[in-house]
Amino acid sequence: MAFSCATAVLSQLLLARALDQAIVSSFAPYPGYAGDLATEGVMSVISTNDTQSLSWMLSGVDPRCNETCTAPNCCGVHIHVGKTCSDATSIGGHYWTTGGTDPWLTIMYNSTSMPALETDLAVVTGASGEDISGRAMVIHDFDGSRIACGIIANASVGGYVTYPGYDGNLATAGVMQVYSKDVTQSLTWIFTAGLDTRCSAACTAANCCGVHIHVGMNCSDKDTIGGHYWNSTFVAADPWAMIMYNTSHMPSVMSDVMVSTGYMEDNIEGHTMVIHDFDGGRIACSHITDVLEGMWTDSTTSTTGTSASSDISFAHAGKVGIAFGALVSSLAVTLTRFGPSAARAASEVEFIQFCFDLSRSCLAQVQLQRPRSTRTVLDPITGLPPGWRRREFFENELGENVDSIKKLMKLVCDRTGEDVEQLTQQSMAIRNARARASEESGPKAQSSPNRSNGSGGKLDPETFLPAGWVQVEKKYKTGTKTGKTYIRFRKEHGDSSNYCTITQVLKQHLEDTGEDLMPLYHELREQKLSEDKRAAESAKITPEQKRLQRERYISKFRAAHGALTGAKVAALPGWYGESKKGQCGQLIATYFDPEGRSFKLLKDIEAHFGCLMEEGKQIPNF
Repeated sequence: MAFSCATAVLSQLLLARALDQAIVSSFAPYPGYAGDLATEGVMSVISTNDTQSLSWMLSGVDPRCNETCTAPNCCGVHIHVGKTCSDATSIGGHYWTTGGTDPWLTIMYNSTSMPALETDLAVVTGASGEDISGRAMVIHDFDGSRIACGIIANASVGGYVTYPGYDGNLATAGVMQVYSKDVTQSLTWIFTAGLDTRCSAACTAANCCGVHIHVGMNCSDKDTIGGHYWNSTFVAADPWAMIMYNTSHMPSVMSDVMVSTGYMEDNIEGHTMVIHDFDGGRIACSHITDVLEGMWTDSTTSTTGTSASSDISFAHAGKVGIAFGALVSSLAVTLTRFGPSAARAASEVEFIQFCFDLSRSCLAQVQLQRPRSTRTVLDPITGLPPGWRRREFFENELGENVDSIKKLMKLVCDRTGEDVEQLTQQSMAIRNARARASEESGPKAQSSPNRSNGSGGKLDPETFLPAGWVQVEKKYKTGTKTGKTYIRFRKEHGDSSNYCTITQVLKQHLEDTGEDLMPLYHELREQKLSEDKRAAESAKITPEQKRLQRERYISKFRAAHGALTGAKVAALPGWYGESKKGQCGQLIATYFDPEGRSFKLLKDIEAHFGCLMEEGKQIPNF
């Protein structure tokens, strides 16, 4: 009977603690807002009794909020009644339960410095963590208008405890949301205290300033926590080596940090999340109590989502998780409040382990171009610093952008004190190696119109232009060719000079970025001629012959490597998938290879590889 009562009490206590650790992991434009402000950021909401403690990092807020405002709700950050960000009529007004004066009237952000930062701002609402879970967090502009909205969701990770054996003075506090899609996880976190302040600078020690999922599932036993958790069968190198926090700002925030572990959602839940100091020592530990279903595509790599995605995130965030291992170490103290029988039981190791195992078993069915730190460990595929990607410019999720690789490396090295020329040469070596590898690729498949056309040795498969360049059609205005057209090339942004040939473009690109794409250009031209020849021959083949040819390619591939799965494709170096909802609610998947070629079906990929095998060309090592 004592076991039964104590277990019930424990479950209620742990559930309450889980609900007290909440996060707003993204913001979307408020329904109907048509202004220019695009608010992004992350916020933690920690509930203690009747009080919420808010910490945030916000960008894209109203710059006028650097001075005193007088309009109602001006520059406000407020919890609202509604539990949606997609329907303005349902969001309602401020949420509090104490009666009397509205506690939200004085809760505002300050944009004197950007991003806007706040740590542990207390609001006495009278509400509990359970009461506010799922409600809307609304951001206002200087005039009091509503500009952005995010959903308060139970955090995947919270309630950090001191790592076993750590005797330093750092007491880590913060929350994290963990998303998973196929074999990739996405981490969004906000740490409010207890990080190593030295992590505002570059570090070199193993695991320095790290944020890592570990093998173990019990924060109270350092002997079982083990090392980094990833599936070495599918992922050769440790994907956690470059995942780090940064203390240039506090609170310390990172959004959508992508980690390909080779494991799926069910494999991740329950494992430990370990925080390291500047020297790589382990300082704090917590548990992943819930992993949410990732809904990202290639374009959703910042803290901003859509109204619809916010509701989807909340629906998944409603799954309740409990940080069992982090609390087992303090179970005896907790249960002492509920009588001597419970306290006696709690003193027994067997009962503690019983509660741990029982709770995990009962709730096993209950069921996210990344800035990491200033340490410049270059991406092995793109050759770019962590958190940077190539779109029209080189850009990161904080909104910074530069138009050349030299400017990017100078920006990074100004912050880290590293040698610009050395880092640029390292990047060039990686990207040129990628370009040489691309020369060994097979025929081009259909190019995705929504993907960036180049970084790390890529050219547009149709125009042969690097990313950031466009071709322009012009007309002769005089002479015998009046009215006829010709093609010129120029940069999409910045310099408006026209170039007559692809060769001239590639020479200018080499000067701007240090990237020599001329060998790839010649290879692509040869491939294009081969494709045109093959297309001409294919046009003479009947549909039935095409079907049989495709089946032959698929059979050839499967005979050697078996049938493909989404997980296998995602585990291939440089490959990934993205999905979106169709009109009937079904998920439609698209797969991309390292060159940006898209495939709608797994059989399309099998046929592609089978064709390359038949032609004696290289395919990935399965």
